[in-house]
Amino acid sequence: MICPFSVRDPATGRFRIAFRVFCAAAFERGRPKLWRVEAFADASQANWEAFLRLLEGTPPRVVYDNHYGLTGLCAPPSP
Repeated sequence: MICPFSVRDPATGRFRIAFRVFCAAAFERGRPKLWRVEAFADASQANWEAFLRLLEGTPPRVVYDNHYGLTGLCAPPSP
C-alpha cells in the first residue's frame, strides 16, 4: 500500500507530494497485522525492492494494486 504525503509550498500555495509511505500488512492467526512502514521519496521499483527485501520470509500470496513500481516485481511466473 502507498500513502502519498503532500505538503504546501508557502511561496506558491501549491501542493506537492513530499514522500510516499509504503506499508506491508497481512493477517496473522486471523487478525490484521501491520508488518512494516517506511517513507520513500518516490514509489520506484528500486524503492519497493529495498522495502520488500527487509521483510522476513516469503508470503504464500501477494495482493497489490498494479502500481508501476510493483508490476515488475510481482509479475506472474512464466509457464
